[in-house]
Amino acid sequence: MYIWRERIYIFLWSKLRNANMLIESGDYKGALLHADSAIRQCSHAGIEDRFALPWSLKADAHYRLREFDKAKVFYETALKIDPDDSVAWSHIGNMLAFESKQEE
Repeated sequence: MYIWRERIYIFLWSKLRNANMLIESGDYKGALLHADSAIRQCSHAGIEDRFALPWSLKADAHYRLREFDKAKVFYETALKIDPDDSVAWSHIGNMLAFESKQEE
């Protein structure tokens, strides 16, 4: 059982690392594929409600594509899991500023 769980986590971290590297290189569509794969893996492992990073990476890719409506949904999902995610809060604030909703 332990070895099976270890393989899942290795695969998951590989997908997350690749998504992050693709975001940094500007390949946001590729990053979305890896983030989606990581989200599916989290669901398969039963940790989708305890691990916010795949949702944050997916939101980051949409944010950089300027797909703010989609990014906001995924940041909010990540914040439900980890309400202390300062990057998610910062990007949500930036999106609200872009939309001239400074009061929110």
